[in-house]
Amino acid sequence: MNDYYVVIPNYFLDGEVTKDELYIYYIIQRFKSCVDYKVIISSMLLADYIKHYFNFKFRKQRSKNANKVAEILKSLKNKNIISIDSFGAEEILFDTVIEIKLNKLDTRKGYEKIYYSVFDLADDPGEFMILCIIYRYQKISSRINYSYLARKTGVNYKVVSRVMQKMINEGEITRVQGRRYYDDNGELVIEKNRYYVNVF
Repeated sequence: MNDYYVVIPNYFLDGEVTKDELYIYYIIQRFKSCVDYKVIISSMLLADYIKHYFNFKFRKQRSKNANKVAEILKSLKNKNIISIDSFGAEEILFDTVIEIKLNKLDTRKGYEKIYYSVFDLADDPGEFMILCIIYRYQKISSRINYSYLARKTGVNYKVVSRVMQKMINEGEITRVQGRRYYDDNGELVIEKNRYYVNVF
């Protein structure tokens, strides 16, 4: 596992941001200048960058994909996660050149160092958020289930189940089955599974 990572506040993984917002935020963090924490770019160029380097797009059509990225950026701005200077432009369109500045975030309730190698396992924003949550919980050996992942990510349960099985089959995630046993009252207890992100 390489040493490069992005700090993600725990509240990001508790429903305060969407999977798409988390994905874009992480990419901006990777893309930013190491000197001043600013990125000057248009939504179109950012969308093209994501498509080229990470092989992902939110929409098939280029302009619609760029518009989706612009919507996500505006949402991150409204949540005070980033600041945007549009250089006098009244509206942020897909071709509007903007300066993105990453705001200082509250990490008093904890944070995760999400390494680039974790991000690089993901094919899309839903997979990335699932990986982040699993990575968070594996550190404390906590057990989670698909219903929890679906609730936290906003991804349909059936999609979570399919995505998890795919990542398990591809060796990106290891599943440790929870025990089945009878308690002192003779009731069957079925423990939740544990999951681990396989990064090296």
